[in-house]
Formats: sequence, structure tokens, C-alpha cells
Amino acid sequence: MYDADAVTRNQDIFLKNLQSEPVDWVVRGFEQGVFLYTCAVCLLLFAGLNIRIIQMRFLFCVLIFTTFSACASGGPRVEIGGKTFKVELADTRQKQALGLMFRDSMPADQGMLFIFPNEAPRSFWMKNTRISLDIMYFDKHLKLVSISADTPPCRVSRCPSYPSVVPAKYVLELNAGTASALGVGLGDSLVLDLD
Repeated sequence: MYDADAVTRNQDIFLKNLQSEPVDWVVRGFEQGVFLYTCAVCLLLFAGLNIRIIQMRFLFCVLIFTTFSACASGGPRVEIGGKTFKVELADTRQKQALGLMFRDSMPADQGMLFIFPNEAPRSFWMKNTRISLDIMYFDKHLKLVSISADTPPCRVSRCPSYPSVVPAKYVLELNAGTASALGVGLGDSLVLDLD
């Protein structure tokens, strides 16, 4: 049985949530599967009999779906070894100095990409870094030129450095063991999607 009051209550709750925290709600909503909830609300919206109302509700649903799709596909990503990773960009001196320090974990599909203005010898250390990492160095053509695999955290005051063998412009840090699990080796290409 069609309950018009229930449809109105669901629409009001949905719109209230959307207006209260538009960006954060959309991003979290899509990631947590609220997309299905939105589809259900859209179906309830079509319960009216007037064709003009149905057209307006359809356009509303298309707008919501487009917003969810855009938020889900956003953010910088890289691809290496046939796998895509969401990355944080370390493209300023401050972000590069902090890197992945003081983090207790990192999701398996995420990493950090350091972008430098030119190719030069690069050296990283693990001071205050709590997770083991694969540190991969790439030249200006995005070819892997050096790797420090399974680099351990440093828990002492004098930490060793892990330099690139040749000059690098990009450095990608992923969870330790990722490079070997993907079969990544010298000469492999990095694909950037920084939009």
C-alpha cells in the first residue's frame, strides 16, 4: 500500500541530511553504500501520478547520481603494476618534510606521492614513521629507477637514509611488500591521474 506520509518523511530526512553537510555527507554516503538508499528514495519519489512531477523527480535523481559519481571518482590516483592507488600529494616542502610520519597504518589501496620540481638525487628516511614502506623513485618520464623495498620504521634517534640510485623527480610510498606483490621492477611505468 502506498503511504504518502512515509514518502514525504523520507524526502524531508534525505534533503535535511543533504543540506546540513553537503560535501562531507555525499563523500561518506557514497563510500558507505548510501547510494542504495538514494536509489530507494528515488523510487519512492516516482510514486506520484502526475507526469510533470515524475519528470522533475527524475532530474533530481540524475543530479544526485551525478554528484555521487563525481565524488567517488575524485582525488589523485596513480597506477603501477596494474593496480590503482589513491594518493596524498606531497607537493610542498612542508608536506614533503612531514610525509607519512606519525601514522599507525595506511589502507592497502593508498599511498603518498612526492612531486619535486626537477630530477635530482633523492634520499628519504623513516624518522617518526611508524609503518614499513616501499619507497619507489621515478624519473621525469615516470620510469621506476630505484626502490627501497620493505623499508622499516626508525625507532632510534639516528635513522639511516634510503637514497635513490639515480636522480628522481617522483617518489611513491606504499605499504611494505606492495611492490613485490605486484611484481614491480626497475623500468616499470607509473601512471598519474592527479585530477
